[in-house]
This record gives sequence, C-alpha cells and structure tokens, in this order.
Amino acid sequence: MDSKEHVKAGNALIGWFNSQEILPSDAECIMIKVLAKLLVTEAGFTPGGSPPNAQKLLDHAIDSFTLDLVHAINDRLFHVRRK
Repeated sequence: MDSKEHVKAGNALIGWFNSQEILPSDAECIMIKVLAKLLVTEAGFTPGGSPPNAQKLLDHAIDSFTLDLVHAINDRLFHVRRK
C-alpha cells in the first residue's frame, strides 16, 4: 500500500470506531491489543513454541514500531500545526 492508501484505510478505521460509538480511550486499548498480537506474531512466537531468536526479533519489532510511531506523531503534529 502507498501512503494515500494508508491514510484512506486509517480514516476508514476511525470512521468505523465512530460509527460503533467506541470512545477514543477504548479504541486505543483495542489498537494496543491488535498491535501486541501483530508484534508477537511477527517475532515468531506461537502456542507451539518459538524460534530461539524470538525475543531478539520481538525487541527489534518493538523498536521499529516505536520509531514508526514517533515519525507518525511528528508528521501529524506538523500537519495539525500548519492549519
């Protein structure tokens, strides 16, 4: 997906939360659980076992996510402040 598709998907997700009358705090909790599942899965953790380097992969996934989150917040702040 390109960045325009990401924005469109993000707006659709926000629209869905709003249409379901999900409070922002509840939406945040939901997204945190979804992200936790994605990061753990990406690292290779499974109910049946995990690769020997799974913790290192999880640490890397968390670091990458944190960096992406900081960049996304900075981008959002830039656009909000320009208005």
